[in-house]
Amino acid sequence: MKWIKRIIFVVCLLLIGAAVLAALGYYRATRTPHWYRPPVLSVEQSATAAKRVEDNLARALSMANAAHAREQAIRRYGSASSPPVGEQTFTFTQDELNAALNKWFVPHIADKTRPVAGLELPEGISDPFIALGPNEILLAVTVGGVDKIFSQAFPGRVDAGQSGLAGMFLPDHGVASLCFRPRLDDQGRLDMGTVAISMGTLPVPKALADKLSMAVGRTLPRYQQSARLDASGAANEAALASSLAVLALRALGHQPSPAVFLIPDQGGSFMPMVLKSIDVQAGFISLTLGILDPHDRPVWMDQLRR
Repeated sequence: MKWIKRIIFVVCLLLIGAAVLAALGYYRATRTPHWYRPPVLSVEQSATAAKRVEDNLARALSMANAAHAREQAIRRYGSASSPPVGEQTFTFTQDELNAALNKWFVPHIADKTRPVAGLELPEGISDPFIALGPNEILLAVTVGGVDKIFSQAFPGRVDAGQSGLAGMFLPDHGVASLCFRPRLDDQGRLDMGTVAISMGTLPVPKALADKLSMAVGRTLPRYQQSARLDASGAANEAALASSLAVLALRALGHQPSPAVFLIPDQGGSFMPMVLKSIDVQAGFISLTLGILDPHDRPVWMDQLRR
């Protein structure tokens, strides 16, 4: 009978170990990262900070418009009186970026009859936040229904809301975050350097990251088919969606993307500009932008559609 006692002893140890690991996972998944601390700004301070971001975007758009006017003059008259538009560096602080996020994005509103003053976040997502460290960008949101996310990561093992394990070990909400270390490679492409995807302080399993890639990949074709550039070189909203989806897919796949930024104009279009350098330090980020050459725009659009 000793072998039965030994088996029971081993099973008990395994159960205890599993319980400890589950408790640790629950603790780490519900724990708020130490850097997730939205700034405490007054309404006036937040408005001023957000305006500085919008002023920088307006400067970038002015660059693009000046370059377009010069291109038109050269096409019509063979030359232009204005000098070529050079590169400019734009610096954003962490507080400025978060103030802009809070201004541009609003929580999900169930009552669709109510007006929305901004871009509405998906249901269950709130409090977007950016943290900037040396050579590192951290993006985070508060999400609801984390147990369902874990259920998708482990299909067939945990059925949230039915097995009982979700309510016992998995949290109902938490902070989801992405960590990037962006750089330009030797070909001028943007390598986001995705380091980690986490829930709380718990790294997300690769299975869930793969599901995220699959979900993004399924939405991409319909945007690619509608992506367009107009006569001025401005991109439409579908091109923006395609650009962001390609960036996300390649970041998750640890692959570089075209270093093209789309700057919104007042007509609902987006002016493509090329990223020449990026410098991320504690509390601020500097981007040097230049004009995307007219001959390179069709090449970039072709890359988006592939």
